[in-house]
Amino acid sequence: MTQFKGFAGLTEAQLKLLWSFLFKQDSTGLASDGVLTGLGVAQTATASASVVVSAGFGVVQDSVLNGASPMVLDTDLTVDVLTANPVGGLPRNDLVVFDAATLSSGSGGVRVVVGTPNAVPTDPTVPATAIPLARLRHAASATTVPAAKIDDLRVFTSLLMPVGTWIPLARAGSVGGTLEYRVRGNTLDVRGDVTGTFPAGFTAVSGTGSLPAAVRPGLTPPRSVAYVGSGTVMGSVEVTTAGTVNVQCASSSTLAKFNFSCAIG
Repeated sequence: MTQFKGFAGLTEAQLKLLWSFLFKQDSTGLASDGVLTGLGVAQTATASASVVVSAGFGVVQDSVLNGASPMVLDTDLTVDVLTANPVGGLPRNDLVVFDAATLSSGSGGVRVVVGTPNAVPTDPTVPATAIPLARLRHAASATTVPAAKIDDLRVFTSLLMPVGTWIPLARAGSVGGTLEYRVRGNTLDVRGDVTGTFPAGFTAVSGTGSLPAAVRPGLTPPRSVAYVGSGTVMGSVEVTTAGTVNVQCASSSTLAKFNFSCAIG
């Protein structure tokens, strides 16, 4: 057990423990990994062998005892991808990450995790000390990284905010069960325990405008997140800018519980 107060004389380990309680929590003392602002990955002005990572702030915590590591990139950074690791005759997926373990003396944190070439490439593993920023999908013998080959993998988190109460949402059509939302600072949480059979493709669970305008997502396209329906059926839930909560199933399925969050604005 560790007890301390203030900042004077604190070690780095104690400061990291302090930080872990200031961010959105996965569990008590375990901060949710993610990006608070910025850290987007884009092609260079003309597509080249490098990418540009925008200035921003993220946090990662691999265990309760290790505390949270806030990570700052204070200016846009150009990161080499293909000069040091050219693509051969097979496609390859790389990941751009922000890694607390390799961040030292002001550099090395934003780096590329190089994948394994394969006819059907898969992503390399994200280290437990890192947050993913983007996937780079290289075709065989690629020499540049164009915008079309960059997938945004950022997961956004936030400082710990007061938690609002759950507010019921009206359900659309023949959907039964419960559907609710709450606001935590700049984060919208939606949860459902719904019944009904939904066809493949997005189907409304709440009527248009059920979510007040003030808590609808402020970005296009709509915010969505993967979930698991009944059994092993995979699908996703989205909150649209019009205020509708939709579900999408890979196949016709009876849904059960889902719970997800998205940023507001």
